[in-house]
Amino acid sequence: MDDVIKKVISKRKTVNSILIRKGFIDVGDKKTYEKLRLEHKKRGKI
Repeated sequence: MDDVIKKVISKRKTVNSILIRKGFIDVGDKKTYEKLRLEHKKRGKI
């Protein structure tokens, strides 16, 4: 991801960010996505 940000900056484009202190889950692959989807389904609407 670092390479993507550097490339955007080199093209003088705007890069934004958000600071998250807790509650963030990185869904980097299908296995993790499915696991989280099933957990969310069990909990129901919040």
